[in-house]
Amino acid sequence: MIEGREDVETVVRQRLRMMAYPHGKADTRVAEAARCAGYDFAFTASPTCVEPMTDALMIGRIEVRALPTPEFARIIAATLAGG
Repeated sequence: MIEGREDVETVVRQRLRMMAYPHGKADTRVAEAARCAGYDFAFTASPTCVEPMTDALMIGRIEVRALPTPEFARIIAATLAGG
């Protein structure tokens, strides 16, 4: 989370505020490490809705891949329905 960050920030000329966890895997321990490293937001690969109490360092996301539109719509609907 820290190694190489300064180099990237130099190139983009701004502080990196968010990240996506490698392979989308994270737990509270990993989120705390991201918090300590100074990130404001981080994304998991867990397809969950963002709610008011969602930890900003454990934001779920839906993986976008080549899917037929109806299948992608089904995944979005299931996520919004909570399962």
